[in-house]
Amino acid sequence: MKEHNNNNKNIDMNGRYFVINGVLHIQPGVTKIQDGEFKGCNGLTGVRIPANVREIGAEAFQDCSGLKDIVIPGSVTKIGDNAFRRCVSLRYIVLPPSLKLIGWCAFRGCRELQSISIPSSIDKICDYAFAECYELKNVTIMGSIQEMARSAFSDCRNLKHVRVQGNIKRIRDNAFLKCYALESITGLRNTTQIDKLAFFYCDRLRNSYIPMDAKFYQRGGKQIQPKGKAKYKTSYNSYRYGYRYGYRKMARIVSESWAPFRVDHYLNGWELDNLYDRFRR
Repeated sequence: MKEHNNNNKNIDMNGRYFVINGVLHIQPGVTKIQDGEFKGCNGLTGVRIPANVREIGAEAFQDCSGLKDIVIPGSVTKIGDNAFRRCVSLRYIVLPPSLKLIGWCAFRGCRELQSISIPSSIDKICDYAFAECYELKNVTIMGSIQEMARSAFSDCRNLKHVRVQGNIKRIRDNAFLKCYALESITGLRNTTQIDKLAFFYCDRLRNSYIPMDAKFYQRGGKQIQPKGKAKYKTSYNSYRYGYRYGYRKMARIVSESWAPFRVDHYLNGWELDNLYDRFRR
């Protein structure tokens, strides 16, 4: 029978789990950490997972506000939806080379997380997986993933550098939305499609290399015209959109706020060409 409280003073999982000085020790017989098992256990500061565990269930450690570090063993292949969501003290985590799937919002709101390295075994990163990780500064992506998920790193306000060592072909909507500090993203030479708002409000982004034939998309799947043919300007609707969604500083947006990039002045065809050049040097 499961017994625990939010201060983590007592945990008894039929002898399979025990806690010493705030560190959760999972016994070798456990193969899955069940959905919501330790949700809201604020007294946990660390977790020790044995090599038998293959899956961390949905919401398993959600809202464990005192959790600071966790090492995931090489046996784990799946991290479920919301598994570590709002673990606001989590600063350090090692993802194993066996991992295949990072679930929806798995690390969303882990505000103190400093860096993350996504191993080459990863097949899929779900939407919002690392959104709102405010202190995240460096991301390395190795692996076979074909798409960068929607809002995967959105609102990572201090993210500076992203290094891709894989074959990402598509960057989905809002993937790096409001990554204000983002300066460089490398390894996108195989990228062929960038969806709406993918780099919206990434005003410091300068060092990025995207193939000349990459397609840029906006609302409704409409493709932004290729170099030399685009003639977009802003409108009152873009201001209303910005205000409605809480942006404090009104910005003039390419094609009524739905293009992948934000700019701070009206664009004619020549200026938009320069914007493309910035990402296609």
